[in-house]
Amino acid sequence: MIKCFQLALLLSNREAAVSLEDEIAQLKAMNAQLEGENTQCKGENARLKGENQQLKGEVAQYKREAYALDKKFQTTKVHSNVDEGPAMDDTPAAHRLEAQVRFQSIDINGDGILDALELSAGLCDSGLTDTEIEALFFNLDSNSDNQVSEAEFIDGHHAFIKASQSN
Repeated sequence: MIKCFQLALLLSNREAAVSLEDEIAQLKAMNAQLEGENTQCKGENARLKGENQQLKGEVAQYKREAYALDKKFQTTKVHSNVDEGPAMDDTPAAHRLEAQVRFQSIDINGDGILDALELSAGLCDSGLTDTEIEALFFNLDSNSDNQVSEAEFIDGHHAFIKASQSN
């Protein structure tokens, strides 16, 4: 009887081992399927990031064009003789808004930070030399971290205007 019991136990253990092997094979197949889906998701993510970068570039270009049109409109606008109170451009809020718009038009990748390349690219048609742009960058970079935040740009916008108007 002990042998019969041992045989039954052995068969039961063997069936359990086969069952575990089947489960392991199924889990491996599921893992392989999930890895394939993960790879597909990574590819889709990379594609979407590329599209996002392209759209950010287009938005930056549109902002630059809108800013140029706005500046062109401001220089060709006919002023009336009616006293309309203080000029909009003389208010601190108007200066801040102008600085924000200008910063966003130069911030090509939209990360809220300007590096030297972005500033140079954004000012390439301003008439400033590379040396003047570099000096302006270091003047705007008040904390010397080799990048200009929007706050630094707004705070130093008067230097930006002065450099732009000197040419």
